[in-house]
Amino acid sequence: MKRTLKIISLSFLVTIVLFTRVVADEGMWLVSLLNEINYKSIKDKGIELELEELFSLDQLSLKDAIVALDGGSCTGTVVSSNGLLLTNHHCGYSEIQEHSSVEHDYLRDGFWAKNYNEELPNPGKSVSFLIDVKDVTDEVNKLKTKQLKNGAKHPNMMRIRRLMAREAVKGTHYNAEVHSVYNGNGYYLFIYETYKDVRLVAAPPSDIGNFGGETDNWEWPRHTADFTFFRVYTAPDGSPAEYSEENVPLKSKKHLKINASGISEGDFSFIMGFPGKTKRYITSYAIDEIINISTPISIEMRNKKLDVMRKAMAESNQIKIKYASKFSGLSNYWKYDMGQRECLIRYNTIDDKRELEKEFQTWANSDNNLNETYGNVLNIIQEAYKNKAKLTQTVKYYNEAVLMGPEIIKFSMRMKRLKKALEDNKLDKNKLEKNIDQLIATYESLYKDYDVHVDKQIFIVLLQHFVNHVDRSTLPEEFTSIAKDYNWDMKQLADDVYSQTIFSDLSKVKSYLKNLTIDSDISDVSINIAYPLMSKAISLNQEESKYEKVIHTANKTFVKGLLEMNPDKLYYPDANSTMRLTYGNVGGYIAKDAVKYNYQTTFEGVIEKNNSDSVIYHIPKKLKSLYQSKDYGDYDASGVLNTCFLTNHDITGGNSGSSVLNAKGEIIGLAFDGNWEAMSGDIAFIPEKQKCINVDIRYVLFIIDKFANAQNIINELTIINK
Repeated sequence: MKRTLKIISLSFLVTIVLFTRVVADEGMWLVSLLNEINYKSIKDKGIELELEELFSLDQLSLKDAIVALDGGSCTGTVVSSNGLLLTNHHCGYSEIQEHSSVEHDYLRDGFWAKNYNEELPNPGKSVSFLIDVKDVTDEVNKLKTKQLKNGAKHPNMMRIRRLMAREAVKGTHYNAEVHSVYNGNGYYLFIYETYKDVRLVAAPPSDIGNFGGETDNWEWPRHTADFTFFRVYTAPDGSPAEYSEENVPLKSKKHLKINASGISEGDFSFIMGFPGKTKRYITSYAIDEIINISTPISIEMRNKKLDVMRKAMAESNQIKIKYASKFSGLSNYWKYDMGQRECLIRYNTIDDKRELEKEFQTWANSDNNLNETYGNVLNIIQEAYKNKAKLTQTVKYYNEAVLMGPEIIKFSMRMKRLKKALEDNKLDKNKLEKNIDQLIATYESLYKDYDVHVDKQIFIVLLQHFVNHVDRSTLPEEFTSIAKDYNWDMKQLADDVYSQTIFSDLSKVKSYLKNLTIDSDISDVSINIAYPLMSKAISLNQEESKYEKVIHTANKTFVKGLLEMNPDKLYYPDANSTMRLTYGNVGGYIAKDAVKYNYQTTFEGVIEKNNSDSVIYHIPKKLKSLYQSKDYGDYDASGVLNTCFLTNHDITGGNSGSSVLNAKGEIIGLAFDGNWEAMSGDIAFIPEKQKCINVDIRYVLFIIDKFANAQNIINELTIINK
């Protein structure tokens, strides 16, 4: 008999598939559905909290101390009654870098505010508390039907989701988002309270907070104290507010305790956070594209860009500070791409997907009604990927070389937008002056972390590789004409562009802008290069998006079929920057033949890795002195200071900064990385390999207390030693 699936009742579906069994520790579970899943399984695993203590919309619960930073780029935890927030060092890296200078190098020396007055504001940074969650699948489907009845060929999902979010918080100070689950087969409304005055409180030197740098990134064993403290501020009445000197520290509704009594192998632990994005329901055709087309291009292009930065940063401390955040972010994803591709190949993930698709096709062909709905869906996906393969390759080169290429292209495009506004008579004198003031402020911010010589070298290496590898028939005529004049030599082109452009110096840009009038004809040699390339890049991306829409629609049907085909199998929606729970245990793993890793590292390993000639393995003299004297305070275990540990939690980007919690919901560490042997985890969970790398909270406390002597922070925390 054919099974019937009522997709619009996602909560009912989740109840059915999750009450059956729980295997391994795979899964990033929507916390709002915890009352509908088999919570007994989590209790059996070891959690001591009741469900209402963990997550509740009607009373204070643990979720009220867990926050999304910057819309979900990282996770943080409230750890005091005065809005003190704990997260990763790399989650605050850009703010630490922004406040750094050659005279006050907080990246090198660390930063420790001794009181509220010394805490540093960070325009643009935000902290969001989850207030409410609602299943709005029915409402979304009604709006989709209404659009189609009104003549739309396809429903405008972005418009629908924005409209619903806006209406949900109308007349309040809250903000809202509508997210899809199961690839568009269901929708949930998430309501947040967002605070925008977030100040830097403390951060260790990068030699501690980023110990091991590029080399240790995504690797185990680790010895990194990856932590930073921020504080949330409010208006005097307690409401969210933009930065003001009159603002006061948040009076926290809920903050978590820190347990410094230590951990043991096998201990139950869990994480609540905001994982960014997984793609565990993509098909073999998507994986083939990742392995053979898109990822190899991103790896080669980013490696060239990193080489330029790396060399320049080694030669100048000023450039090192300017490019620290850019380099860190770029190198992180460059290495991630390499690891993901390697693991997808090593574990034959594409063959596993093909087996599933074969099973799906057999099931779809087993019944006429099923065949009508699902029989052709995989063929549609396969055909779309086949038809866009060449285009995807071209788009990837454009994206890496142009959209994410030399910054002079972005500088030029900002000026081009002003030029177009003038040409279209959209600006009067007052509006022009306002635009100019805003543009000058933007350029001042951008040039703070910009070096024209570095950017020129990036221009040369990226554009040269670009023109040598992209199909030149896809290049815009304006650029082709210029490139031919230089015999396709991008160094010669760069020599002229960077010597003639106003963007070679901020003072030239400001002078140029201040002398503009309504009748001015804005022109610059860099615009002649940037505009045609950027326009073409946008056009090609739009062309590819047509195929992506076909794939998305078909993939939605595919996932719907998977849920219907396997009603007793565990399925969870892909991560999408909404609050999730993952749980498991502390433990090591076998990395490969004859290589078995312990579940924790110690301070001894920091000293073993220490190398005064190595930038990434250098440690401050005081840290070495503390080791030599074995002055570990209250944070050692029988004379041994633990640094990092492993759990088998299922995490991804966005979980960075998430607190690792024990069975009582007390902080025992901070999640900050995954392991090299499971880099394909965003696409396929590897139960026997997948590990979450965490800094031990005792090492964090040791750095605060013994290294930084920041007793004001220690005194503010609620610490349990036994």
